[in-house]
Amino acid sequence: MTQKDDVFAALKQFPSEAASLGQLTRKLLGPKGAAKSWGTSTPEATIRRIVRNNPDIKTVSRAFYCTANSPVNSSQAGKANSGNPTQHIVCQGILVELGNLGCETYVSPQDANKSYATIFGVSKNVKLGEISTLKKLPDFVPPVLPKYVIRDSRTVDVIWFDDLSSMPVAMFEVETSTDCTRSLS
Repeated sequence: MTQKDDVFAALKQFPSEAASLGQLTRKLLGPKGAAKSWGTSTPEATIRRIVRNNPDIKTVSRAFYCTANSPVNSSQAGKANSGNPTQHIVCQGILVELGNLGCETYVSPQDANKSYATIFGVSKNVKLGEISTLKKLPDFVPPVLPKYVIRDSRTVDVIWFDDLSSMPVAMFEVETSTDCTRSLS
């Protein structure tokens, strides 16, 4: 097998045949990784070059790749203004899908209608609001706390809630291109 074959075979082992560059690199350089036998001093650079230049591997977003036959394919890659998922939406979708494994999930209203190609599911193109389990933010703030806590919580990208107590388990603000200090405040 060539280096290109090894990279392509490793990519096919991921759900939906899609993975980040970091995931792919860890798989190829791991204990049973094929890159250990390549004999190159810069295997990370070789992997990066192969995924960027191989016509059978498509770029979904910056540092996220899939096979040409993947449900996450080139028709979904590209600019956000053409209705295609950006890295931000892909991260949000993955967080919602992971949260759905044990929690109730909420997506901010401004992102609920954005299209997402599921990584763990079988749907090719769904809205983030369709895969989240909560359509409305639960009233989890006790009356002694200021009302702006709930108001500001509505804008958080993804929130996981305990299904019994309706209290937040985790709140995620996805930042891929801007300074995160505004989100932290």
